[in-house]
Amino acid sequence: MTYTMEEKCWIWLATLKGLGDKAFRSLIEALGSAQAVRQAALQSPGDLPLEENVKAQMARTLSPDYLDRLAAALDRRGIVAVTPMNPQYSGLLAQLPDAPVLLYAKGDLSLMQSPGLIAVVGSRSATRYGQKAAYQLARDLAMQGVTIVSGMARGVDSYAHQGALAAGGKTIAVLGCGVDVIYPPENGALYDQIAEQGLLLSEYLPGAEPLKGHFPERNRIISGLCHGVLVLEGGERSGSRITANLALDQGREVMAVPGNIDLPLSYTPNQLIREGCALITSAQDVMEAMGWANAQASVQQEKPAAQQPRRQEAPEAEEPIRVTPGKPTADETKIMGMLSMGPASFDEIYEALEFSPAKLGATLTIMVAKGMLNALPGKVYEIHE
Repeated sequence: MTYTMEEKCWIWLATLKGLGDKAFRSLIEALGSAQAVRQAALQSPGDLPLEENVKAQMARTLSPDYLDRLAAALDRRGIVAVTPMNPQYSGLLAQLPDAPVLLYAKGDLSLMQSPGLIAVVGSRSATRYGQKAAYQLARDLAMQGVTIVSGMARGVDSYAHQGALAAGGKTIAVLGCGVDVIYPPENGALYDQIAEQGLLLSEYLPGAEPLKGHFPERNRIISGLCHGVLVLEGGERSGSRITANLALDQGREVMAVPGNIDLPLSYTPNQLIREGCALITSAQDVMEAMGWANAQASVQQEKPAAQQPRRQEAPEAEEPIRVTPGKPTADETKIMGMLSMGPASFDEIYEALEFSPAKLGATLTIMVAKGMLNALPGKVYEIHE
């Protein structure tokens, strides 16, 4: 990546530990540019209104070749530092008073400028209902050209990213750690796929650990990047509610998928609906709430070309190969009877019906092919209606 001298100085300034965004902006405002700040540090660092530890860091990083070495270190890691001077820096995000002074990125930077960006957020401890809804809504929106934004956390976030990728669409993951840190660790394959087909973003220095305080901070970026935010599940004081509040403060459209009134995780979406946010049950509801009734014309990007998703725990294709159902077998009848009470995982069916794993796997595969069942993420099955 080639950076201008102003960008190099901007990146240098942003890497100084202990220099917060407020102090960063104050310096730029007072001196006019990042280059002017570095020049002042070279001439009289003691005069800068900074903490002593920050000035000490400056003194250690003023060698003539330091800026080039800093840029080269990012290049070696495949990381791009995105300053507000970069034309790819999100215009929506730049409007925020607390917009990040610098973002680190891996992947397709152009996605920050996507004309249709929707955040999908929810609980890390999502129910099957929340997992399914996140996957299906993200998939269906991606098929209409919408770019899905989330935080790559466990639960709703991960299923939303997977749904977008399975549709051949695009997705952005905003991380609460360094952009080169995989968290949670089980999302390694998802991380790699987003880096290849989407975009990974973080305002934290490469190598930064996923500290608890990072996640509420990064939520403002998730909502700030987007035209709208879709909330699925979350308790009364959840990260979902924090993101929804941030989105409302930022003037974004907030939408919610209703949940079971008996479940604590339904509190946030149900409360948002009560407060007047759009009730969402389908991707088309989102398009209408956003004023994108004619999806392709309004979002102004082509529907992603159909492609084979990577093998993952995901629902079968929309139109699976059909096998003439005929009369259900005795084994199929048993499975249908169990699933009439609601979706169940492979392990739950196995424990309840005592089929051998091989026999159960083969029977479920045939039932999906016949159109009798839907296969959901996490090896969960439900009756196809």
